[in-house]
Amino acid sequence: MVDVLAEPFASICSASNYTEPFLMHKNRMERIKLRFQTTKHLSLTIFELHTALSVIKHTSPGLDEVTYSMLQHLSEHSLLNILYMFNRIWKEHVFPDCWKHAFIIPMPKPAINPILSVIPQTVQKNLYVDDLHISCYARNMQLIERQLQTAINNIVEWSNKSGFTISAQKTIGIHFCKRPLHPDPELFLSGVPIRFQDNYKFLGIVFDKRLTFLPHIANLWKRCLRSLNILRTLSNTSWGAYRSCLLRVYQSIIRSMIDYGSVVYGSARPSYLKRLDFVHHQALRLCLGAFRTSPIPSLYVEAFEPSLSSRRDKLSLSYYFRILSNDKHPLRGTLLNGNNNRLFNARPSCIPHFGLRMRNILPDTFHGVKVHTNDFCGHPPWMENSISYVNPFGNFTKSDSNNSVLISLFNQHRQFYQSYQPVFTDGSKSLNHVGCAFFTNGHITSYKLHSFTSVFSSEITAVYFALKYIDMHEIRKCILYTDSMSLLESLRSSSTRNPLIKEVRLL
Repeated sequence: MVDVLAEPFASICSASNYTEPFLMHKNRMERIKLRFQTTKHLSLTIFELHTALSVIKHTSPGLDEVTYSMLQHLSEHSLLNILYMFNRIWKEHVFPDCWKHAFIIPMPKPAINPILSVIPQTVQKNLYVDDLHISCYARNMQLIERQLQTAINNIVEWSNKSGFTISAQKTIGIHFCKRPLHPDPELFLSGVPIRFQDNYKFLGIVFDKRLTFLPHIANLWKRCLRSLNILRTLSNTSWGAYRSCLLRVYQSIIRSMIDYGSVVYGSARPSYLKRLDFVHHQALRLCLGAFRTSPIPSLYVEAFEPSLSSRRDKLSLSYYFRILSNDKHPLRGTLLNGNNNRLFNARPSCIPHFGLRMRNILPDTFHGVKVHTNDFCGHPPWMENSISYVNPFGNFTKSDSNNSVLISLFNQHRQFYQSYQPVFTDGSKSLNHVGCAFFTNGHITSYKLHSFTSVFSSEITAVYFALKYIDMHEIRKCILYTDSMSLLESLRSSSTRNPLIKEVRLL
């Protein structure tokens, strides 16, 4: 049985499947010895080793039968020996011979990234894992054919050198045009003509040639109706699940399908999008046990669920600000470009682009708000400062503890750190006002923030200004106090993506 299963895997991974140009390129590159290339020869630290061991998954062990769980339970002395070995490998560029043998040698994922570099700049390109998309727009069809064919030829040439095989049967083209009189372009992949279709499913979304998204909504409607049978089975009146459980099932199985890609297909006509409202209302009635005649607004209130249009606006706005907060996002320039706004405003029948739709949703008071930009790839994790905190009240709860006991604990804490200058920070939010402040050395410094700022953002902003004050006045021994436990956990966590947290870590 093992041999039967191994034969197809061996035939797939055999060198006979590769082209002759790739085999020559492979043999030539394998003769080059592996050398580390880095601008900074920094040694690995014990903190980085602990961080790596804390986030690893418990996968199968290698030839030495040493599991990650064993490494996680080693003593500090053993971990220091392992760290010493890793640093020697990093500096001397020599791997142990036993590490060079394995049953499977995976190809690194970054090897596919150079495919984008061979595509001309005049052609739009996007790559997600192994799904590649190239596009070009112009008024002249011959220009489009020439640009796309050049890109396809470069991709084929790159694949012959890298060992990748691009299937001509799975390669589909779509001609996006509202006028059916324009002919489709003629493109070839390794001499095979590329098929053009009226619609195609790419990354889970069905794109049609007129971008109405009607085929996608129809397909989504059928899939959601089939999934409603799960709720019908679980909502039995005699032995069915509770309302909260049914709502969780709906949110995880049905609503998740509706949410996926809503930022893209949300540009469809409102009459098309209303077809999904039937699924949403029917699911809420099954979860709540409501009648068919129950008013729809009452379903939203009882289930604490918004309408699909409101949820699409929420998800779209979240993506909109995520784009604006990243300077290197490929869609940021398109959103900030307002050259076509007057054209869409003069033609209400035309569907506006994503950026204009989001600006129409936002209130007028929000248009002047400056979005904080952050370089998500500018600071590597090993360059950020590791942060820890002291919590003298960790074993006490505020509701069950006497105030005098908490005050006594704080006085003991201050007596232990009496040589440190205290800095107290706080952030608050009322109905229409948000502010933050810090207090030190008998002086209060306060700031007024935008009314849309959250309490968490006001707390982290107060800490940020306090640290700037400490750095500006060169206070060497200082201790900072905050009453936000979520803020402290976010500062200690290495997986947070909040730009304000990253700014604090870099101070």
